[in-house]
Amino acid sequence: MVSITQRLLVEALEEKDQDAFVSDWALSSIWGDDPEEANIPRSRIDYLTHLWEDAHKSVREIRSMTGLTRAAFGAMYKIPARTIENWEYDRTQIPIYIRLALVRMVREDFPGKEEGSENG
Repeated sequence: MVSITQRLLVEALEEKDQDAFVSDWALSSIWGDDPEEANIPRSRIDYLTHLWEDAHKSVREIRSMTGLTRAAFGAMYKIPARTIENWEYDRTQIPIYIRLALVRMVREDFPGKEEGSENG
C-alpha cells in the first residue's frame, strides 16, 4: 500500500508548479476533511510546500543544507566526491530515489538547517 507521503512525493516530482501542487493537494479529500471548508490548516500548507521543495532540490542544494564540502559530504554519506561533483554539474543524473533519500538523511542529520553557505 502506498502511503500519502509517497503518493504526494510522486505527484510533487511530476508537478513543475509549486503553487498548483500546494493548492490542489491542500484541498484534496485525502486529508479526510471537507474540501469545501475554506479553513486549510497552515501546517498542511507548510508540509506540502516543504515536500514539493524537497522533491525538487538539487544535489548542490541538499549539500548546501549541511554546510559541508563535497569531500566531507561524500565521506559522511559514503558517496565519492567525484560522483557528487558530477551530479552537481549535471554530468550525470542522480537517481530520484537517491536524491530523495539524501534529503531525508540530511534533514535528520542537520535538523533545522536549510540552504546555507556554499562549499566546494
